[in-house]
Parts: sequence; structure tokens; C-alpha cells
Amino acid sequence: MRQAQTPLGGDMTAMEALAEQVEAAGGFMKIGMRDIRTAHGTQKLGSGVVREIHAKMAAAGLGHVGHRGPDLPTSQAEFVWVYSLNGPVADLIKAVKESDDAEKTILQIRELVAV
Repeated sequence: MRQAQTPLGGDMTAMEALAEQVEAAGGFMKIGMRDIRTAHGTQKLGSGVVREIHAKMAAAGLGHVGHRGPDLPTSQAEFVWVYSLNGPVADLIKAVKESDDAEKTILQIRELVAV
């Protein structure tokens, strides 16, 4: 895994640094895809790159929401909510996704958090 070369970093991997930031922020935070891309060490966000980032985030105990579809956005101008998979936010997101009317609930949550 690449070493972080941005404010997300230090001498730890980018995803470990991001996981620490998310924990320090209370288990979830909004972050730009530009920052995620830079921390990952790539210049462009294509579908293969975002799948790789997603896998590294999951390995670091992180999930993401706030965008359409299961994949991370490929636009560096977009923002996503990153959360710890081991916290109460993850439990809430899991409950919403497993509800019978998940899409409506997710849209309501997006309105509440202005995503």
C-alpha cells in the first residue's frame, strides 16, 4: 500500500491515517474524492482505481456513503461520508440498507446531512 503524502498521512499508510482521522472525528466524516485520490497516490479516478481504494478502505475498517451506487465516485470534485465499520454509524447504515424502503430512508438521511 502506498504511503500517505498528504495531510492524511505521516509514516503510516493512507488508509490507516484516514481511519485515525475518522475515529478522531467521532466515527464519520465528509471527505473529498480529491483528497482520497491524492492520499492513494494516483492522478486520476477511474473505475479500477476507485475499486482499489474501496478495497483498501474496507481492509482498514472504513465504509463510505453519500453518493449514488455502491462504488466511490470517479469525480475528484465529489465528496463522500467515510465511516468506521466498527461503530454506531455503521450499525445505523446497515439497518437502513436492510430496511424494506431503504432508498427512501437513504434519501431522507441525505437531506438531513445535506449530501
